[in-house]
Amino acid sequence: MLTYDDKLHKYFYDNRELPSVTTILKSEGLIDYGNIPHAVLEKAKARGKYVHKAVEFINENDLDFNTLSKEYKPFVEAYQEFVNVTRFTPISIEQKVVNIKTKGLEYAGTLDATGILYDKKIIIDYKTGLTMPAQAGIQLAAYELCLPERHKRYGLLLRKNGTYKLVAFTDHSDYDRWLEILASFFKREKENQEHVINQGRVHGKNVSYKAIL
Repeated sequence: MLTYDDKLHKYFYDNRELPSVTTILKSEGLIDYGNIPHAVLEKAKARGKYVHKAVEFINENDLDFNTLSKEYKPFVEAYQEFVNVTRFTPISIEQKVVNIKTKGLEYAGTLDATGILYDKKIIIDYKTGLTMPAQAGIQLAAYELCLPERHKRYGLLLRKNGTYKLVAFTDHSDYDRWLEILASFFKREKENQEHVINQGRVHGKNVSYKAIL
């Protein structure tokens, strides 16, 4: 059973910790905020968190627009416009998912939403930056592989001027790229674990492999 510890920001499956999609992408260098000033990064995080929550309320038909922050209101209005124009119908919101299909390559994550768009089942990720991140297609491919059936992949860029841009990801190589990234991540994790075990042996300590998994 998949669980999520909100305080630790960690996923567990049958009490075993699993890496998240974001953690894996960061580890492999596809997400890198190293050159962004801390203050700018924190502001972006706050904006993303606020807008995501407001969008969640819209999807649940439970948002009072009069309560919105003036700074973030245009982003939320952009989402409402997207819904009005496309008639997007959400099915799941902030869904925790896990992929345990391949032993030793298990991971988890949280989907922004799945739903119906243009009579098709889709998985959608909301972004509030200036542009759609380069890794968005791969990220969505990773999430889709956690689902029991195929979904079309979309990124929705919500802008501060109240407009939106819907981006469809159709490159099938995104799945192959994700599997390469996944294999590389777990290979390095295994090498790191073996290094810790060997270091323990060198220093005369009895280190159990299972103890550090």
